[in-house]
Amino acid sequence: MNSRLGWLGALLAVQLVMVLVALLVPLGRQDASSQLFLFDSADIDRLIVSDATTEIELIRVDNGWFVSGVPAQAQKMADILGKLSSINEPWPVASSQASAERFEVSEENFQRRIRLFRNADKILDLYLGTSPGYQRVHARRAGQNEVYSIPLSNYELGVDPDNWLDKSVLASSDVPSRIELRLSSASTDSSGLQGASVETLSLGENGWLYNDTAADQNAAVTYAKRFTTLQVSGLADPGLASIERGRIALDEGGGGRTLIISQLSDDGDYLIAATETGPRYRVATYIAEQLLMADVDLRMQDNVGDVIQ
Repeated sequence: MNSRLGWLGALLAVQLVMVLVALLVPLGRQDASSQLFLFDSADIDRLIVSDATTEIELIRVDNGWFVSGVPAQAQKMADILGKLSSINEPWPVASSQASAERFEVSEENFQRRIRLFRNADKILDLYLGTSPGYQRVHARRAGQNEVYSIPLSNYELGVDPDNWLDKSVLASSDVPSRIELRLSSASTDSSGLQGASVETLSLGENGWLYNDTAADQNAAVTYAKRFTTLQVSGLADPGLASIERGRIALDEGGGGRTLIISQLSDDGDYLIAATETGPRYRVATYIAEQLLMADVDLRMQDNVGDVIQ
């Protein structure tokens, strides 16, 4: 009798251990040490995002990330790589070829494909498909059958360069100390500056000067600060013909530069560039017109008080 009780006790102990293991394994899989994708964000120097028809490439060089040859959003790149590298390994939701098709993560049918590289080595090749819920997406690693639900979204991984572009690429880091605006008339020469008028705004010892006379200080500060918050909308097709509307020479803390503002037609979209041959960007009409002083009067007003220093 005692031996039977001992045997039953041992069996019960084994069952308890099995239950305990079953309970602990899922928790262990969620431990921070169990990453789904094993890589260090700092090692990644190239990212390729594609859908069924389009592909874009982001490259990291010494001075940051670039897309289509222009600066990309550093914070967005850090966020995406950080998300991917910190995903803990969940239980797969499926592991068959049919499920890969159903969740749109197969080689032939996917919504997004992400490839990460370190030097020439491919670190991650991931297919993303349907969304099981808010800010989640089904994912399958190339060469594997398991499909997971991970905290990511296809919306974050656009295939248009504008989705990754640093929209503040032309913004001044400091308020310019001198601004010279050359407004174009209806000119016909290649520079677009025949008959141009020139307006200057400069910061002197006693405040802002407009065309070498005291300026409306509030209006001057408002206008000068526009260059620190300048945002572009996206990259422009380099082959587009445009009409130059003005050039704005800026003296900044680190030196000088000139912004060139043009328009696709008399009532068309505006473009902006920092060099004659450099990339041109689309810019909202109201922003372009603000930079061209269309909405500001910098002259000293009769009711303006002392000059602001």
